[in-house]
Amino acid sequence: MAKSRRNQPQRQAPRPGNAPSGKQGQPAAPPSWRERLRFGRQPTAPGRRRRVSRREREERQKRQLFWGMGIAGALIAVILVGFAANEYWFKPRHVLATVDGTKIRREDYWKVRSYDLLNQAAQFQQLAQFSDSQQASQYQSMAQQAITELDSVWGSTTTDDTTLSKMVDDQVYLKNLDTLGLSISQQDVDDYIAQQFEPSNAPIYTPTATATLIPTRAAWATETAFASTATAAAGAATPAASPEAVGSPEAAETTGSPAAVASLAGATAEAGAASSPVVPVAETPAASPVASESSPAAASPGAEASPAGSPSPEATVSPTPNQDEARQTAAAGYQQFQDNAFDKTHLSQADYERLIVRPLVARQKVRETLEAQVGQTADQIHAEHILVSTKELADSIYQQLQQPDANFEQIAKDQSTDTTTAPNGGDLGWFPRGIMVPAFDDVAFATQPGQISQPFKTEFGWHIVKVLASEPNRALTDQQINQLKSKKVQDWLDEQRAGMHITSEAKPTPTPAEQEFQAPPDAPPTPTSTPTPIASPEGEPGASPQPQEG
Repeated sequence: MAKSRRNQPQRQAPRPGNAPSGKQGQPAAPPSWRERLRFGRQPTAPGRRRRVSRREREERQKRQLFWGMGIAGALIAVILVGFAANEYWFKPRHVLATVDGTKIRREDYWKVRSYDLLNQAAQFQQLAQFSDSQQASQYQSMAQQAITELDSVWGSTTTDDTTLSKMVDDQVYLKNLDTLGLSISQQDVDDYIAQQFEPSNAPIYTPTATATLIPTRAAWATETAFASTATAAAGAATPAASPEAVGSPEAAETTGSPAAVASLAGATAEAGAASSPVVPVAETPAASPVASESSPAAASPGAEASPAGSPSPEATVSPTPNQDEARQTAAAGYQQFQDNAFDKTHLSQADYERLIVRPLVARQKVRETLEAQVGQTADQIHAEHILVSTKELADSIYQQLQQPDANFEQIAKDQSTDTTTAPNGGDLGWFPRGIMVPAFDDVAFATQPGQISQPFKTEFGWHIVKVLASEPNRALTDQQINQLKSKKVQDWLDEQRAGMHITSEAKPTPTPAEQEFQAPPDAPPTPTSTPTPIASPEGEPGASPQPQEG
């Protein structure tokens, strides 16, 4: 047994680095070049590391450096692409508000806000020209603030609630023109632009004729004209517009001057002054027709003394341009406006028509249509009221008024919290429906003359109303007509808003917890206590009193 084992051939161990072959006892074939390329070089002996040449180390380091630089470059490229996409795509296209599916994007907001600020600056500068030194300095400071803000609008993420709310209302006007049977054509847009730049002394389009005044209102207008003339002759200054009013949607709609905006943006003085619809009127205010015909103060003493009646060199009037010249002036003014204001506001001509002109035309059409529905007369009542904060106090006062000797006016002076009418015994004057809140109108117009209403509640508190008289078709004052017109437009706008799906990032104006009651515009003025002047020994009123000798 042992002998047979010694005679058997012994197996040879495979050489290091060689794989066993398919046949037992034969050395394995060396690896092919493909295997070496795939698996790399193997160590020739176990536990022994292959020596790496310097060239191989340098090549490996280069490869690592190239990979690192490539990864860093890719990250930087991703960051830059993301930043550019945010700045030039996502941020401008961010939706700030929607009106029945119409999206108001930030890019359009930037354009409208820029135009509003440029318009505000132009208005403040115009006000500064006709104010005293102190007010002029304030207006100039406000104009500079608007220009400074203008430079930071584009690309910002802040939002002015007034501008965004105005843009929302613009869409409400545009989308609801058909409810009044109105529409806007390209000709309407072109006409509106031409009117903004037409010469002040040669209007291209005939203004809409105003309704003929009824006799009572005509007499009031004449009295007002004489009073205005007397005030002007006395040297009274015209009150300037409040800073809060400048830049509001109403101010932008009625007092905005594209030519003044262009002038502020860098236009040359000649064309801008000739085509501005605001500045020339302010520099040479037209006299009232009534005042010019009836007021001696309007005539020049020098002109009266001149036998020939020839005007002085200073009073020479330039010839009125014809229609062709007027249109050329308007076209030149609009071109100047485009060259200067469009660059500052990032507006194109299509943007200007879409974002600025069409909304203004829509507002103008709606306003004119609704205001035409307000007449010159209306059913009116003359009433007094008492306003208190609680029902218990109102009930107690009502019981007092049932006594035969009760004095409504004296109780109003003593108990009413309406500081405007309480000194007058609660007198509200004459007013039609629509001036007061609906809850007040419903009770007041249902109360017969000479009667006192039971206490009723409005958003201001608890009221008791006494109707003194009523009159059908009583003439409305200018203040009443203006208030009824404004309310007519606002009620229509609120009604359209209520029927639309509107979302906006503009913060809603908070409603005050306690609202102050507003008396009608023609209520008797609150009496002011004037101290009685003490006569001096010489009889001069207002002189300081002299000690009497004893």
